[in-house]
Amino acid sequence: MTYRFAQQHEWVATAITGFLSAYFMEDARFRYCRKVYDLESGVHLWLCEIVGAMSAPRLVKRLQADLPPSQMRLRPADDGVPARYVLDLLDQGEA
Repeated sequence: MTYRFAQQHEWVATAITGFLSAYFMEDARFRYCRKVYDLESGVHLWLCEIVGAMSAPRLVKRLQADLPPSQMRLRPADDGVPARYVLDLLDQGEA
């Protein structure tokens, strides 16, 4: 989650942590590992493990349904860095 999204919607970081913690109860192929908050950038990062053929886009869609309007960008895996979804505010034209 970007700094600007976190600033505009302060409650969302807590909500996402709860959602990810509870999602394991629905699908045992999912593991919420930990949350990192980078003080310098203000970015919140959740580290999760998805095992097998579980659909990450399905998880993201369910999560996004409970959040304020937002855009979710996929950053594909690159040089050993796992794929990442970045939650941010809508661009001005999308609001």
